[in-house]
Amino acid sequence: MKKYVAAVLVLGLTLVLSLEGAAQVKVATDPNQAGPDYSVQGEYLGEVPGHGIVGAEVVARGDAKFLVNILPGGLRGEGGDYSKRIEASAEGEPGKGSAKLTTKDGKWEAIIATGTITGKAPGDKQFVLKRVLRESKTLGLKPPAGAVVLFDGKVGFDGKKGGEEWNNAKIVNGNLLGSDIESKRKFKDHKLHLEFRLSFMP
Repeated sequence: MKKYVAAVLVLGLTLVLSLEGAAQVKVATDPNQAGPDYSVQGEYLGEVPGHGIVGAEVVARGDAKFLVNILPGGLRGEGGDYSKRIEASAEGEPGKGSAKLTTKDGKWEAIIATGTITGKAPGDKQFVLKRVLRESKTLGLKPPAGAVVLFDGKVGFDGKKGGEEWNNAKIVNGNLLGSDIESKRKFKDHKLHLEFRLSFMP
């Protein structure tokens, strides 16, 4: 018999990573503390004349440098074809929250700023892609009757409440369950509902 496990499990990171040959990178779990590159990073979607629906993935690399994938058909999982991606890079002035995009083949040019990618596609086709935020349809799902709730992000944490289901349990950033933990219970076949927060960092 399958058992439903872990109504909501929230994981977080508070680290300082040391990258070889690079300065230390601070990891933020609050977008307000993530810095100007976060306002550029993300997914963008729109229609490009002569090209139909187009998606773009913008990934921060640090110091106002970005990796960009332009996806024919839209975003991944929603019609975008990653195998046919058009690779690009973008760069701006550190701290400004904008960047100039150029594809490797030089056929697409654009500016990324204030939640939009505005530019020219092949054939001098003007386009605008808008930043979108996709959320899971199961975000905040309530546990069904009989579910084992391992952590829900709302309970207090005093060593007795909220951490009793875990070895090495620790709370970080107020209400996130830290990493390097292991559940005390052992499970066989089960359905798991897991919610996690990715850190904002290059």
